[in-house]
Amino acid sequence: MSVSTNVVRFVYAQMYIFAIAILGSPDHFFKFYKSSVPLTEENKHFMAWWGIAILTMGLGLSAVAQCGEFACRKVLQYMLLMPMIQMWIAVKVMPGFAPESVIFTICHSGLNLCLSLYAVYSVPCAEKVQDKKCSSAVTWSIRYFYCMYLGFGLGITVFQDQFCELYQAKKTPDLQDKHIMWWWGCQMLGASFMLMAVAQCGYTACKKVLQYTMVSSMASAYIAITMMPKFADGWKGSAGHNMANVALAIIACYVVKPSEIKVD
Repeated sequence: MSVSTNVVRFVYAQMYIFAIAILGSPDHFFKFYKSSVPLTEENKHFMAWWGIAILTMGLGLSAVAQCGEFACRKVLQYMLLMPMIQMWIAVKVMPGFAPESVIFTICHSGLNLCLSLYAVYSVPCAEKVQDKKCSSAVTWSIRYFYCMYLGFGLGITVFQDQFCELYQAKKTPDLQDKHIMWWWGCQMLGASFMLMAVAQCGYTACKKVLQYTMVSSMASAYIAITMMPKFADGWKGSAGHNMANVALAIIACYVVKPSEIKVD
C-alpha cells in the first residue's frame, strides 16, 4: 500500500471527524478549541455550511483513495496550498476568538503539510494507468464544480460582506461569523484544489468523486431548506442550486454513456 494513499486516508479521516463534530455539536467543537466568544444561532448556521464543505472534502478524498497511487499523489500535490492557508488564518484571524489554540492549529496544519510534502516529493510514484473509457460529461462536470468551489471560496474569504448580500442575509455578519467564514472558505478552496487534480486523473477517478460528493450537495440542499430561511432570504436560490448540482452529477455519472478509448 502506497504512502500517498495512506496520507489521503489520514486526511479524509480527519475531515469526517471535523465534519461530524461541527455539524453534530458546534458548541463542544468551539469549546474544544477554547473559543473565548460564545456561539450565536447565526454562527451555528455558518458552521453548518463549514461542516458541509469539510464533508465534501472527506467524501472526495474517500473516492480518490480508491483510484490508485497516481491520483492520490496528484490530489495531495494540489492540496498543499490548503494547510498553508489554514496556518495563515490561525495567525491572522484566529487570535481574536481562540488565542489559546493558535499554536495547536498551526502544528496540526503543519503536520498535514509535512506529510503531504513527504508523500508527494520523497516517495516514488507509480505511473498513471490509462483509462479504457472517457466521458466529456464527467470531466466537464468536475471542471464546473472546481470553478464553482473556487468562486465560493474566494467570495467567502475575500468578499464576505458581498457574499452575504448576494444571498440576502437578514443581518450583517458579525466578527465571529467572519471568523467562521474564513475556515469555511478555506475548505471550499481545498475542495476546488482537490477537483482540479481529479480532473487530470481520468474517467474512473472523476466519476467516483462525482458519485461520492453528490451526497454533500444533497446535504447542502437540506441545510438550505431547513436552516437557511431563518437567516437569509436567498435560501430558495441556494436550495435550487444544490439540487441542480445533484442532478448534474447524476446525469454525468448514470445517464450519459462513456466512450471506449481505442488503445493502439
